[in-house]
Amino acid sequence: MMSVLRVNSTTSDLDSLKVIREMLNDIRPDACVSGRPLHRGLTCCISDERLWHHQQTEILRFLEEFSPVIETFAAKGMEARIDVGVTNDDWRENAVVMCLITDPKFMGVLSKMNIEFEISFYGPTKVSFSRQKPKSARRSP
Repeated sequence: MMSVLRVNSTTSDLDSLKVIREMLNDIRPDACVSGRPLHRGLTCCISDERLWHHQQTEILRFLEEFSPVIETFAAKGMEARIDVGVTNDDWRENAVVMCLITDPKFMGVLSKMNIEFEISFYGPTKVSFSRQKPKSARRSP
């Protein structure tokens, strides 16, 4: 499991993205290092802890540490999202339970800071879905 902060510009303002990146990196060197092209936004690694309650703790710690910068996003035309990625390794190791319970404080902090929350599941590649017609559309014999 890995969590990141994604920051995107609603105005495609590269100068503002550069300033945001510098502000984040001033708080913690290399906080915001990404292979993404800057015009697509910024990505900051938060945690790679295996268990959700550790992820949640690290996300809250990150938001508290970087709150002075995060609070400037809206004024600079930025949108922020916490993205928690669940990978194939998490599935194989049975470390992921398909139930996510969050502390009310966690969602309250995200809401107060106007940050979206996203969970991305990167699971097994072989998935099949039945494409049966609804019963009402089937012919009777």
